[in-house]
Amino acid sequence: MKKLLFVIVLSFPGLVFSYSSDGRIVVTRSFDETVRLPGDPVRLTVEVANSTPDNLRGFYFSESVPEGLRIEVESVRIGETDITDYLTETDVPGTVHADLSTFRCILETPASFSENNPIQPGQTLRIVFAITGDDPGEYELSEYSWACMLEDADEEAFGYGESSDAQTLIFTSLAFTGRIFLQGPYSAGMGEMTTHLNGGGHLPLTSPYADGRTVSSVPAGVTDWVFVQFRGTPEGAAAASRSAFLHRDGRIVADDGTTHSIVLAAPEGDYYVVVQHRNHLAVMSASPVDFSGGNGSVDFTAAPEAYYGSGGFTVLGTGVYGLRGGDINQDGVVSSADYNLWIDSARLGESGYRVTDINTDGQVTTSDYSVWYNYARVGAESTVP
Repeated sequence: MKKLLFVIVLSFPGLVFSYSSDGRIVVTRSFDETVRLPGDPVRLTVEVANSTPDNLRGFYFSESVPEGLRIEVESVRIGETDITDYLTETDVPGTVHADLSTFRCILETPASFSENNPIQPGQTLRIVFAITGDDPGEYELSEYSWACMLEDADEEAFGYGESSDAQTLIFTSLAFTGRIFLQGPYSAGMGEMTTHLNGGGHLPLTSPYADGRTVSSVPAGVTDWVFVQFRGTPEGAAAASRSAFLHRDGRIVADDGTTHSIVLAAPEGDYYVVVQHRNHLAVMSASPVDFSGGNGSVDFTAAPEAYYGSGGFTVLGTGVYGLRGGDINQDGVVSSADYNLWIDSARLGESGYRVTDINTDGQVTTSDYSVWYNYARVGAESTVP
């Protein structure tokens, strides 16, 4: 019985290979993220594209990985075929080198190679690893190498390569404490927001924002989901972002509904904080928030000076401020485009979790129109760049 072996070795510093390549086999590696919360995996994808006229019948991959990371194979595919018949091996640290531990993934195929799982010409082998750091820290992955055998006439053709491509993975967390009020559900009489969507069972378990954060249940006292971003500059891309619950008292809370801070994966530093809601104008902190100690806070409810730009808030009462409602299509402007969405929804008598339900009472009615109109008539815009 002949076996096809793919051996993937991830090792700690001290083991480096010197290979070169004829360019007919393209090996790439990529990371889905470079900053994660401790305990959350970074996914490393290794792709081996066979552009030779021969079957690829063996593959070996080596990546130097710092000590302190956990590694496991998440998935393996050749073309559209999932490969599941593989073994993993891990040496005891120090058995090869003082600071070296080796991780191996061995893929096996029964019977003859020609009938089982070769990487055929034009096919790609795709291996996804999950790399996890349980403790905060920075880890540099600087070099990787590979080797393979081709099923040519003599079954002796050998391909190999080496690349220096430094990539730093950061496992870190910053705690943000924030408070905002949404104009739509805010009740001046109560001094807090309503929870009609939650009480009616309309709040979804999955956030409506890009990260698709999912929970098993929605805690009591939650008004809606919001989306929080950290930016290094006012116009810059988000350094970190996540969905979170907004409690009726204005606090941005964790999934349990009671922890008055949320954790984002970003290095310590100064960040502008952006808060978005699905039918209100987004806001941003007036200045960078200092997270050098691992935590920072912004209260958007108590002073207009908390807001970036001029007039990026609404007055909800004496000394109380909040986000302006009516930006249904989230283009940063309250305009007729938002009205068109509202009127279509209102004519259908829609209810439940609707972006056109600006006051979040679970019904699309003229009450939502009133909120929209107050800002559409003055052309209200978000002050977030």
